[in-house]
Amino acid sequence: MPVTYEWKVELIDEHGDIADALHFSDDELRDALEAFIKNAPDYNAAEIVLVRDVWDDIDGITDRQHAYLMNGTLPDAFEYGAKIPARLRGIVDQAFIAN
Repeated sequence: MPVTYEWKVELIDEHGDIADALHFSDDELRDALEAFIKNAPDYNAAEIVLVRDVWDDIDGITDRQHAYLMNGTLPDAFEYGAKIPARLRGIVDQAFIAN
């Protein structure tokens, strides 16, 4: 089953609900960071999350897990234990070293 990854910027309203979500491919973390910086002031809060989807041809998405970026760092694993690929950790390291 194919596994795909994407970055998502979640824009949170005053009630703690996700008011909007902006989606970026797994190699577009810098674009996600720019969208976070640009849009966050218009909302109560904003978060950047790495989303992992497992697909099959019959049912579509069969598993979705999230890993929230905190202070420029990803957690050890996604919320239900799937490992975060080293290449995505490298993208995070490059984005925060460059800034």
